Amino acid sequence: MSEWYDNTVFYHIYPLGLLGAPHENQGGEVVHRLRKLNGWIPHMKDLHVGAIYIGPLFESSRHGYDTIDYRMVDRRLGDQEDFKAFVRSCHEAGIRVVVDGVFNHTGRDFFAFRDIQKNREQSRYKDWYKGINFGWDSAYHDGFSYETWRGSGDLVNLNLRNPEVKDYLFDAIRFWIDSFDIDGIRLDCADCLDFDFLREMRRVVLEKKTDFWLMGEVIHGDYARWANPEMLHSVTNYELNKGLWSGHESHNYFEIAHTIRRQFDENGGIYRGRVLYSFADNHDVSRVVEKLSDKKQLFPLYTLLYTLPGDPSIYYGSEWGIGGRKENGDWGLRPQIDLEKISQNPPIPGLEEFLEKLGALRQEYPVIGNGRYRELLLTNRQYAFARIGDQEAVVVAVNNDSQPAELWIRIPDIGDTVVDLLSLDEVKKEQGQLHVTLPADGCAVYLLNQGGSEAMRKKQAGKTEPKKVTAAAELKKVTAAPEPKKVTAAPEPKKVTAAAEPKKVTAASGPKKVTAAAEPKKVTAAPEPKKVTAAPEPKKVTAAPEPKKVTAAAEPKKKPAGKVPEKGPEFIGDLDQYLFDKGVHYDIYKKLGAHPSTYKGRKGIHFAVWAPHAAAVTLIGEFNGWNESNIPMEKKEPSGIWETFVESAQPGQMYKYLIYTQDGRKLYKADPYANQAEYRPGTASIIADLSPIKWTDGRWMRRQNDFVQDKAPISIYECHIGSWMRHPHGEHEDGFYNYRYFAHSITDYLLKTGYTHIELMGIAEHPFDGSWGYQVTGYYAPTSRYGTPEDFAYMVNYLHSHGIGVILDWVPAHFPKDAHGLSEFDGTPCYEYADPRKGEHPDWGTKVFDFGKSEVKNFLIANALYWIEEFHVDGLRVDAVASILYLDYGRKDGQWVPNKYGGNKNLEAIEFFKHLNSVVRGKHPGVMMIAEESTAWPKVTGRPEDDGLGFSMKWNMGWMHDFLEYMKLDPYFRKFNHNKMTFAMTYAYSEKYCLVLSHDEVVHLKCSMINKMPGLYDDKFANLKCGYTYMFGHPGKKLLFMGQDFAQEREWSEDRELDWFLLQQPRHRQMLDFVTELLHLYKNTPAMYDADCDPRGFEWINADDADRSIYSFLRHSEDGKSNLLFVINFTPVARPDYRVGCVKKCTYRLVLDGDEARFGGRGTSHPVMYKAVESECDGKLYSFAYDLPAYGVAVFRY
Repeated sequence: MSEWYDNTVFYHIYPLGLLGAPHENQGGEVVHRLRKLNGWIPHMKDLHVGAIYIGPLFESSRHGYDTIDYRMVDRRLGDQEDFKAFVRSCHEAGIRVVVDGVFNHTGRDFFAFRDIQKNREQSRYKDWYKGINFGWDSAYHDGFSYETWRGSGDLVNLNLRNPEVKDYLFDAIRFWIDSFDIDGIRLDCADCLDFDFLREMRRVVLEKKTDFWLMGEVIHGDYARWANPEMLHSVTNYELNKGLWSGHESHNYFEIAHTIRRQFDENGGIYRGRVLYSFADNHDVSRVVEKLSDKKQLFPLYTLLYTLPGDPSIYYGSEWGIGGRKENGDWGLRPQIDLEKISQNPPIPGLEEFLEKLGALRQEYPVIGNGRYRELLLTNRQYAFARIGDQEAVVVAVNNDSQPAELWIRIPDIGDTVVDLLSLDEVKKEQGQLHVTLPADGCAVYLLNQGGSEAMRKKQAGKTEPKKVTAAAELKKVTAAPEPKKVTAAPEPKKVTAAAEPKKVTAASGPKKVTAAAEPKKVTAAPEPKKVTAAPEPKKVTAAPEPKKVTAAAEPKKKPAGKVPEKGPEFIGDLDQYLFDKGVHYDIYKKLGAHPSTYKGRKGIHFAVWAPHAAAVTLIGEFNGWNESNIPMEKKEPSGIWETFVESAQPGQMYKYLIYTQDGRKLYKADPYANQAEYRPGTASIIADLSPIKWTDGRWMRRQNDFVQDKAPISIYECHIGSWMRHPHGEHEDGFYNYRYFAHSITDYLLKTGYTHIELMGIAEHPFDGSWGYQVTGYYAPTSRYGTPEDFAYMVNYLHSHGIGVILDWVPAHFPKDAHGLSEFDGTPCYEYADPRKGEHPDWGTKVFDFGKSEVKNFLIANALYWIEEFHVDGLRVDAVASILYLDYGRKDGQWVPNKYGGNKNLEAIEFFKHLNSVVRGKHPGVMMIAEESTAWPKVTGRPEDDGLGFSMKWNMGWMHDFLEYMKLDPYFRKFNHNKMTFAMTYAYSEKYCLVLSHDEVVHLKCSMINKMPGLYDDKFANLKCGYTYMFGHPGKKLLFMGQDFAQEREWSEDRELDWFLLQQPRHRQMLDFVTELLHLYKNTPAMYDADCDPRGFEWINADDADRSIYSFLRHSEDGKSNLLFVINFTPVARPDYRVGCVKKCTYRLVLDGDEARFGGRGTSHPVMYKAVESECDGKLYSFAYDLPAYGVAVFRY
C-alpha cells in the first residue's frame, strides 16, 4: 500500500528569508510573520503541491540551524499558535507539513552548552556533546574544545549515543507531532547522524503517527545506507540535482540518463522501490536559473524533475525563475518575496503556469510518479523514457537543442490510444513507434492507455477547452521554426501510403512558439575570445632540492595543546566533494592543484591535492625554503582532499607535496593537477597563473563548434616538437624551439603543404625524452621543454588564426613508476589498480589507472576537458585503447584477472570510455576523439546508447598493416597479394576510420617509409608515390608522420631533428611537391572526403586486376557534381594499351599525373582531356584509353 509521500509534489520554504526576518535573533518580542504564509496556500494549491517542507523553525541565534530551543518557534517568525493555525490551514487545503529537524548539532546559546561554559567539568551536560576537551581551547576561547559541524565553531556536535540526548530529542519530536500535527521531518545533516539514532527515531515517530515521513539531507555516498526500511523513507537526490542542470547546460543528456539508469532502471536500478527527494535548487545551492546560459532550458529541465523517478520539490521563488548565487552568500539564496508583486512581474514569464500544468498531470496520472522507468531514446540533446504501470504508461520526451528535433520513439506496447497530455490531441502509433517533432528546448508528455484520457474525451465532445500550455512561448514568439534534426531510436519503419500517413505531432514547446514549416539552418555561437599577448622566454629554474631521507618511523609532529588556530578558508565545498566522489566534477582542475586566490582580502595561492589514505600532508616549496613542517594541509572529509592557503606563495615558484604515509614513510610528490612543471631532470611543480592567457581565435572556435568531421577534409600531420627541427643558434640548451617560435615555423610549413590539422606528441609533462611523451607525470601541464603554458596557448591560437586544427596525444592507459609521479601517490595504490595483475603493464613497466574509482575517472575526464576548454585543442588522439579494454592485454595466462563474467573485457574501462566520450562530445560536438585501437573491438565509433564506445574516429590499423605489407613486396610478388589492398574495403564502413602512417611505423628497425619500398633508388620514390596516392584515394581521414612527406631516409629518433638537408636533393624535393599536390587536391575536392562514411562515396572500377597489379576506383562526391577516377599501377611495367572502364559517357580531365617531371617522373606529355566512348571494359559500358606508365599514377575528374 502506497503512502502520501510515495507520489507527491513538495514546496520548499525557508521562512526566515521569505518572511524578511532579521538575520540575527536579538530576543525581544515575538513578531507574527508566519501569518503571512496563509496567503501562499492558494498559490501552492495552484501548483498542485501535496506537501510543504518548511524550515528551520526552531528558535535559533541566526540562520535557524544554530538551535537555541527545540520546543519553541523562532520568535522572529511568530509563536506556537501562529504555526498551529498555519498547519491547520494547510491540512484543510490537503497539504501536508514537513519541518526541518536539526539534531546533529546545536548553537552555542543552547542551554546545555551554556551550562558547560559556566560549570566546566562539573556540568551535568558535559557528555551531551562530542569531543569535549578541557585541556584545549576553542576558536571562541571557551577554555575547552569540542567537535563542530565541518569546522563551524558555532555549530556544536551533539553526542547522539548519549541516552539523555536521545530522549531529549525524541521528546522534542513527540512535542511537535502532538502540538502541531506535523506530517514529517527533513533531517538536516542526516549523513552525519548516528545510524542507531535514526533507527530509534523511526520507531518513535511511527508510534505517534503511522504515515509520518522521515527524509534526510544526504550529499555523498550510497543513499540506500540511509533510505531503507529501518531508518529513513527518503533522502535528497543530489546526484540527480547536479545532472539536471549540467545535462542541459552542457547539452549532455547522457549525464542525466546515466544517473537515472543506475538509480531506477527497471532492470537493475540500485534504488528501485525507493522514492528519493528530487529538486532543481534549494536554500543551500545557487538557483538553477543561474546555472543555465539558455533560460529556455528551464522548461525541459522541470519536465524531467516532475516525470523522472522521485518526489519533485520546488524551492520558493524558482517557479517564477528568480536568481541567486551561492558565492554571494546564503541569504542571497533565501530572499524575501512579495507574492502579489512577483506573480504580476515574474522574471521568466509562463514558467509558473507550466509548473502548474506539470503538477496537474502528475496528480491526475499517478503512473508518472510510481511507474517503472524505462529508457527509450538517448542522444546528447534528446531524451525519451517511459513510466510504465499495469494498465497505462506515460512517455516523456525532451529536447535541449536550440533547433527542433524529429524523433522516432519505440514505445511500450500498452493500450490502443496515445494522447498528448499537453495538447490533449490523440496521436497515432506507427508500428510500435511515435513519430514526433519536439520544438527547440521543447518537451512532450504522452499517455498510453485504453481509450485515452478523460480530458481528451471532454475536449472531443466539445464540453471543455483544455488549458493551453504556452509557458515557453511567452519568452520569445516566432513565426517560423528551423527544420528539425532527425533522431531515430529504433529502425526506420516501412513507408506508409499517403492515406495512412499519420498526422505529424508538434510537442509542447520550450520557450519559443514554433510551427513545423520553416527551414533555417542551425547556428551555434561561441564567445569571442580575447587577444593573445606575447610572453618573454621563460626563465630557467633550478631543480628543487632533494629532500633528506627519513626513517620509516618518522611522523609529523602533533599540535601542542593550547589555542586552536583560526580555521582556514573552504575553497573545496561540499558540492565539490560530492561531484568528485561521483566522478562528475568536470572542472575539478579549477579546485585541485595550485591556483591564485584571495582569502579575507589577502592574495595568495590555494593548494589542494587528493591523497585519501595519507596520514598527513605538508606543503613544501620555494616560498617556505622547502621547510617540511610549517605548512600542514587540512584534510577534507569524506573526500580525502587536503588543502591550504599560502599568502607568501607566488606564480613561478616551485613546490611539492610531502605525503606522510600510514606506515611512516615520506613521499615527495609533484602535484597531479599542476599546470606547469620544472624543466627536466627536475621534478617539482610550478605555480602557474593561466588568467593572463588571451585568445583571438573566436572565428575558428565558432566554426569548430559546428564542425562535422564525417564531411570535412582531415589530413593530419603527426609531429614531435623536440625532433621536428632544432634551434640553429643554440638559444636553448637542448636546441628545442619554444612553442612560439615553433608556431610560426610549423604554420608556414603546414600552409604550404596543405595539411588541415597537426597532431602533437608528448605535450603533457613527462620525465623521460625516450618515452616520446607516453609516460606522463604531469597530465595538466604542457611540457616545460618548449616553454610555459602561456607559450603553449600562443601556439594553439596562432595555428587557429591560420586555419589549422590542433590535436594532442592523450595517454589514459598507463603512467610511469617515477617516485614523484602518480604511482602509489599516498603510499597506497591511489590512482592505479591495487592488484598488480590489473594495475601493471608487464610489457611497459608502467601502472594502469583504476577505472573503477570515480575520482580516477574524474581526473582523466576533467583532464580531457581541460585541454579542450582551457587550451582550445580540437581533438585528442587516445593512446593504447586496446590495452585498456582487454584485461589480458600483454599478459600471459595466470597473470590477469577475468571480469565478473569470466571474460577478458574490462567492464569498468568500457563504462569509462562511454562516459568520457558522452561528456566531451556532448559539451563540444566539434571536438574529435580519436581511438588508437588495434583490434576488432566492435562499435568503437558507435554511439554509447547503442552500446558503442562513442569515439568520433578510429585509427585503421588493419588497413595500415595490410598496406605496408603489400608496399614492401617486390612488384613481381604483388599479384599474389592483391587482396591486401582491397580487403579494407570489406569493413571500411563498420567504423569511422582514419588511415594512418604514424611514428610507430618508422622506428625500431622498421625503416622509414622510403626505405620500406622495394627496388633501386628511383623505384623507391615511384613506389611511394603510388602508395600515397592509394592512401589519399581510399575512404577515411588521413594521418602522416613528419618527415615521411619528403621521404626522410633515416628512422625517426627523438634525439635529433629531421633530415631537412635532404630537400636539397631533387628526388626528396619532388616527393614533397607530389605530397603537397595530393594534400591540396584532397582538401579542395569534396569527392575525396565528404562521403567517407557513405558506401555510395566509393566504387571499384576494377578491384581484381591482380596480374597487372593495377587498381582503379571512383570517389563520388555527396552531391555527385565533382567525382574522381583513380588509376594506380604498382609495377614497373608500362601499359601503353591500358583501358579503363567508366560509369558515365562524359569527358574526364587529368588532374594528377605522377609521371610529370616536377614529381620526378619521365616527363611524358599526356593529354589533359579524355572522352569516354561506348566500349565495354572492366564490366562498364563506357571506357577510354590511357597510356599508363610504369608505377603510373593518374587521377581524373569528371
